[in-house]
Amino acid sequence: MRKDRLQFLKNRILLSILLPVLGTGLILSALCASYLTPPLVSFIQNRTDAELKLASNIGLTVCENHLNYLLDLRLEDDTEMNVALKNEAIKEIKEISNELHKINMLIIKDNLTVLGSSLDLKNEKPAFPEFSKGKSEITTQKFRNTFVRMHYRYFPFWNWHVVSCIFEKDYMEPILLAKKIVYLGTFGVLILVLFTLFIVFNFFVNLPLKRIIRATEGVAEGKFSKVDLGRKDEIGQLVLSFNSMVENLNKKNAEVTNLIGALKKSDERQKTIMDSVQTGIVTIDAETHTIVDVNPAAVKMIGASKEQITGHVCHKYMCAPEEGKCPITDLGQKVDGSERILVKANGEKIPILKNVVPIILSGKEYLLESFVDLTEKKKLEAQLQRAQKMEAIGTLAGGVAHDLNNILSGIVSYPELILMDLPKDSPLREPILTIQNSGERAAVIVQDLLTLARRGVSVAEVVNLNNIISEQLTSPEFEKLKLFHRNVKVDTHFEKDLLNIKGSTAHISKTVMNLISNAAEAMPDGGNIFISTENRYIDRPIKRYDHVEEGDYATVTIFDTGTGISKEDMGKIFEPFYTKKIMGRSGTGLGMAVV
Repeated sequence: MRKDRLQFLKNRILLSILLPVLGTGLILSALCASYLTPPLVSFIQNRTDAELKLASNIGLTVCENHLNYLLDLRLEDDTEMNVALKNEAIKEIKEISNELHKINMLIIKDNLTVLGSSLDLKNEKPAFPEFSKGKSEITTQKFRNTFVRMHYRYFPFWNWHVVSCIFEKDYMEPILLAKKIVYLGTFGVLILVLFTLFIVFNFFVNLPLKRIIRATEGVAEGKFSKVDLGRKDEIGQLVLSFNSMVENLNKKNAEVTNLIGALKKSDERQKTIMDSVQTGIVTIDAETHTIVDVNPAAVKMIGASKEQITGHVCHKYMCAPEEGKCPITDLGQKVDGSERILVKANGEKIPILKNVVPIILSGKEYLLESFVDLTEKKKLEAQLQRAQKMEAIGTLAGGVAHDLNNILSGIVSYPELILMDLPKDSPLREPILTIQNSGERAAVIVQDLLTLARRGVSVAEVVNLNNIISEQLTSPEFEKLKLFHRNVKVDTHFEKDLLNIKGSTAHISKTVMNLISNAAEAMPDGGNIFISTENRYIDRPIKRYDHVEEGDYATVTIFDTGTGISKEDMGKIFEPFYTKKIMGRSGTGLGMAVV
């Protein structure tokens, strides 16, 4: 119920019409009541007064008729007849009250004695006003502690006053009723008019407007529905205009929907392209230099989430040394294919190739930066340079090795022939054996040079790493190594069922010996060298110096407790003729290069 009242109060148009009408109606009703009430009251008063006069006059006539009857019979001196006719007259006068509503009749003699009354006085002796013996006017007198409206006529022959009266309450009752009827009538008409106006307005104006309002709210929600009233008045014209607007909105909505669909498809294509390219793309506010958007490739290169990157100044990640001096906005430069530095989220710096293009989006200037990671390119360039250098060195080493091979062939073979002819106790045998051993060591160096030049002839056979390493640890070269490094201890751990591999025993032995020699050189004060072998399965390809495919492998691990390799020497460990070893003690300058 309360909700209905509140809903009614929301009908502002209806209230704006009803309230003025109600106010005007109240004023008119009050005016009508004030205009109609006085004459109506006067009419009722005059009618009541006329009834009072009529009653007293009828009473007087009754008295006259009875007196005339006595006179006609000449019985005016007959006491009994006089008494009888007077009683009859009193009775008839009292009966006048029955014919006239609310009119009471009294017959009073000598202003004192009540001969008859339509009132039940019950032996009361009420006080009466002083009655004159002539005609009277209607007056208001106090009678029986209340006010009455009174009229009387005097009958002198019997010295009677025939009194007609009506109590003030009975006198005012029709007047008050008349006033109520006037007020209720005027206000009832007003209420009837208002109710009729409300029904008419609600049916012909309010309800159609509500339908239009609901349809308008539907338009705000994207529901373009027409309103069907079938009227030709002003409301019908409003509905016609509304339906025309809805029809136009439907057309515009279809166009906008198609345009939005096309824009979404375009955005999806652009997003797909931006997400698919491997080039990092960053959108930067040209005024504040803050990053507003990044693509997945840039997120991957920087190493942070998109939320962590956006909102930061671009110099935090790109071109950090140029912070505060943007080449585009501050220095007016053109950044097109220039190499710069990208600082990753973890602080690592990587080289990038960057392009910057100023763009305008929604009337605002931005910088569109695109860059690619040059790390792999730099590695490939370094490998290419190393390969070219090794090729040049290898060409030189190959030529030298072939010439030395020709020279060493006589040094190695002729001592063998001489030793065949010398007796075992010849004093020349030991020097010749020294020449032969030196020639063989020189031949090994020549073989290293040929290996470096990729011209050596290697023999691939099925071998076992455990056997090769064990033989190397019992070789004269290892015994000589222990003489120079007495405080170095070698520990081994070989897997029992180590897989066999296909390779060159000579090259593997040389590799192991060079690694052990380098480890010993790194521990001048002594230490431990650990050599272990194990079977290992590689479940995914490894791309490093060489490409290692998935499969089963036999691995060798050699590590020591020495000082390690400095950063300055790390990039040169595979360069030929570069050594940190002591001259004359060990090494050929080709050790790690051969590895």
